[in-house]
Amino acid sequence: GLFAGSGSIAMSDPHMAQAVLSLLPRHHPRHDDPNEDVNLLYLGTATYDLERFKRKQTRRFEEMGCRIRSLDVANGSFARSA
Repeated sequence: GLFAGSGSIAMSDPHMAQAVLSLLPRHHPRHDDPNEDVNLLYLGTATYDLERFKRKQTRRFEEMGCRIRSLDVANGSFARSA
């Protein structure tokens, strides 16, 4: 496992990003970039849904060739049921 106290600081560290990726099972890479097939789903909450914080926490993974998608749970409108 891998544990970090502060998401914003920890996930912007290139060593932490590499440690996260090292937890993935490795298949025989078909391409030069072993992370080309890695999809990262970023689950932001509260201020981490804001673009600058999201970018800070995912930048290192993107630099390592991962595809980033996000599920913003705090931004947008909230519909209250009757």
